[in-house]
Amino acid sequence: MENIGNRIKKLRKKVGLTQETLAVKIGIQRASVASYEVGKTNPSHKNLEKISKIFNVSMEYLINGDTNTPIPKSANFISILGNEMNIEPREYNIEKRLIPLHSSIDISKMYAIEINTTSMYPTLTIGDVIWCKYDRDIEIKDNLIVHYQYKDKIGISRIKIDEETSQIALVPDNIKEYKIIIIPQENKKYLKLSRIIGFSSKLEDKS
Repeated sequence: MENIGNRIKKLRKKVGLTQETLAVKIGIQRASVASYEVGKTNPSHKNLEKISKIFNVSMEYLINGDTNTPIPKSANFISILGNEMNIEPREYNIEKRLIPLHSSIDISKMYAIEINTTSMYPTLTIGDVIWCKYDRDIEIKDNLIVHYQYKDKIGISRIKIDEETSQIALVPDNIKEYKIIIIPQENKKYLKLSRIIGFSSKLEDKS
């Protein structure tokens, strides 16, 4: 008979997560995940809530096997590829750390990044995940937050445009610790941008 542990294991294997990776995402030890999956213990309400968010299913599905909340297909997941990467269209589902997206979202030229710097603090904090979409013809707007590649520099920043000169600057929110990058007009061709289309905050202990 299927139980909570069986459903967690099924979801974990469906998206290619190891017990250790799932444990890190929940904030517990790997042994606890193993214990859940064999039915030795059940997750606390707080951890059930975290697991439901990780796999994009309802808590009712985890507890009762509610069939109104289908198990997500692997096509609805994109890889967290990390911050140090070139901005180009790419193939997905090659990594093991995955973030669920609703199936109606077009994931072509899309990727996710787990924030590992404080350059955009307090807007984005370490552990947050941003969803990016590469756009070769992106409309550059003032105050737009982007994932950028400029020559040998890669990062996340806010666009600022000088009204008089139309010069572009990449401005971190954490301006005390990170530098502003000025893009001369003649160097705009070296700037590649992806739009930030959404983000999810890191799972925090609300208790």
